[in-house]
Amino acid sequence: MPEFPPEILAGLRWVAAGVWLGLAVLLLAYLRHERRKRSATERELRDGESRYRAIFETAVDAIIVADQHGTIREFNKAAERMTGYSLAEVAGQNMRVLLPPDMRQEHERYTARYLWTVRELEVCRKDGIVFPAHLSIAEWWAGGHRHFTGILRDLTTQKQEQLERTKLEAQLHQAQKMEAIGNLTGGMAHDFNNLLSVVIGNIDLLRDLRKGDSDLNELTRDVEITLDLFPELWPVVVDPAQLEASLTNLATNARDAMPDGGSLMVATDNRYLDADYAAQQTEVVPGGYVMIEVSDTGIGMSQEVMARIFEPFFTTKSRDKGTGLGLSMVFGFIKQSGGHISVYSEPGIGTTFRLFLPRTSGEASTVEESSVVPLVHGRGETVLVVEDNTALRRVVVRQLGELGYRVLAAEIATAGLRLLEQQSIDLLLTDIVMPGGINGRELAQRARQRWPGIKVVFTSGFSEAWLSGHAGRLPSRAPLLSKPYRKEELASAAREALDRVA
Repeated sequence: MPEFPPEILAGLRWVAAGVWLGLAVLLLAYLRHERRKRSATERELRDGESRYRAIFETAVDAIIVADQHGTIREFNKAAERMTGYSLAEVAGQNMRVLLPPDMRQEHERYTARYLWTVRELEVCRKDGIVFPAHLSIAEWWAGGHRHFTGILRDLTTQKQEQLERTKLEAQLHQAQKMEAIGNLTGGMAHDFNNLLSVVIGNIDLLRDLRKGDSDLNELTRDVEITLDLFPELWPVVVDPAQLEASLTNLATNARDAMPDGGSLMVATDNRYLDADYAAQQTEVVPGGYVMIEVSDTGIGMSQEVMARIFEPFFTTKSRDKGTGLGLSMVFGFIKQSGGHISVYSEPGIGTTFRLFLPRTSGEASTVEESSVVPLVHGRGETVLVVEDNTALRRVVVRQLGELGYRVLAAEIATAGLRLLEQQSIDLLLTDIVMPGGINGRELAQRARQRWPGIKVVFTSGFSEAWLSGHAGRLPSRAPLLSKPYRKEELASAAREALDRVA
């Protein structure tokens, strides 16, 4: 190796020192750059995590993160509110914990496939309440493993609104159909008045038959006619001929419904239809009405038949016995008079038609004001409502709740008996004619045998005379509320029954 003069070696040393210094400076700069870069990355990660957490925890919808096996790893606040579970309760559990109990028992593969493929499903809360929900799922990978993010949206309100919208559309359709029928049959009724005059004239002739003639007796030999006429009816403005024709038609239908005989009952009364009843029957205007009730103990009608009885040309009679225009003309007459018609019927039991004709103004308004019964409130007593009509049951439960009662409800008598065994009941408010094999009178009888101190109020769409003959005589101490009844009448009947000394 050659030897360098000292001055050259000294220069080389300076050059080497400069190179190392430069490398050191470059290395330091590089390390600082990497540190700043790493710090920026960490800060960006922290910011991203904060943004993710903010979105995750403030989302309105439930967000659930699960691994590839369906095990829950994350559960946001909305998911806790929606399901009633906390994160600590579901973390580490399979997603099946959120399904209804019958679904949880299915094989794991089936439930996994179900969860990852459906878009609408039922979710079970911690308290056992099942609600409809929409599920959307995103798949992502991290650390070489597959993960899932599921978003649940509660559809309860949406479904309820949809049902309510469908119900309102059906009511609108029915109202439009009935309005069209009323217009049609109203005109037809006018043209038929002349023909009906002939019929009425012949009826007048029958009155002049000799006492020994058998014609009238032959027609009515097996039909018992009962009249219950209120002596102080409010005045109404109607066409007498059309009213007489309507009553004739209803009486004829009642006779035809009793081929083996039975009872025909005609009653009149003053009634007030309130806002609660009008809310269920959209064409009704709250106010005072004169009611004419025609009841029979005939074969009755199914719900399907009752839905169509006012349609022109619809009839269940044979071709030589009915045209299907009678009831449609009755309906047209009532609608033209500004009134309302209701029907109560049970197959094999009988039918009640109620015609509500609006009373005239003037002096009648004084009667209305004086006839209003003041509201009598409850004192926290428990009332059991047994009513098979869903809409009416809901209204009565609300009314009694507003009056200060604790209210339980059942659709049929057997369900009512179960509640009587489970709860302490002060008052039983029960419909009389109900499906299920046990009527309201029998329910009240069983209740009083088991709990002698229980008070009872009966309700029915049939007349009291009809009920006495076909549902058994009602206890004299139990009042009967005839449908439709006002909130004031309900309040008074409940309070009087509870205050009555046994």
